[in-house]
Amino acid sequence: MTYYTAFAASSSLQSLNESFVTEIAESPTRPLTPTLIQLLELFTDECMDAYFLGPMGMIDLNPMGKKVVQGGVSAIKKTIKVALKKVLGKMSNDEIRPLADYIESLLLKPAEGSDLPTYIGVELPDELHARIMGAVEEGRNGQPKSVAKEFSIGMCALVDVSIDCYFERPMEMMSLGYLSEKIARLANESVKGGAKSVIKKVTKTMNDEELLAFFDFAESIIVDGPAQ
Repeated sequence: MTYYTAFAASSSLQSLNESFVTEIAESPTRPLTPTLIQLLELFTDECMDAYFLGPMGMIDLNPMGKKVVQGGVSAIKKTIKVALKKVLGKMSNDEIRPLADYIESLLLKPAEGSDLPTYIGVELPDELHARIMGAVEEGRNGQPKSVAKEFSIGMCALVDVSIDCYFERPMEMMSLGYLSEKIARLANESVKGGAKSVIKKVTKTMNDEELLAFFDFAESIIVDGPAQ
């Protein structure tokens, strides 16, 4: 069985991606970097909302935890969006075409006739899936706070896997200049550090009830795949 960490793409994100893929195929000379930046900014918003803001309501997070999440997410979004504009700049369509193909490959589309959404997903290593689900099972069967640290470590490892697929691999596909690559890598480390910091800080503030809800959330972002 293959598992993915994934979130459902909105109709707006799917439509914008479809338009971008079509335009880059049919209009090779029309500058499409602005469209790509718009697409990636929307992707960033939906990714952060799905993994960080959405769970606050699901978990009914305490005030301190909410403050940590909201501040962290705001900083992460700003870092990513500033970096996108500086790094992509005025890249040609030939330079961004590999990135367009890669974005398309992240879509986990349901079988025809299925009522499942289209997910944006990253494949999870088997050992990471087992680690997270093992902590969840142990926490539910015993004292949730007793596995809080192990669960936090697993979720931080999930951040590493996601950042690798969402940021590091795309960077490697583009022929970035020295300055652009430096900006991209600094932004990447900032995003990774920020996301992990949010998880560690919030997990420490959670009581047993909140942790149990966090376990539910973790399960909700892990889906079977690949879609057929």
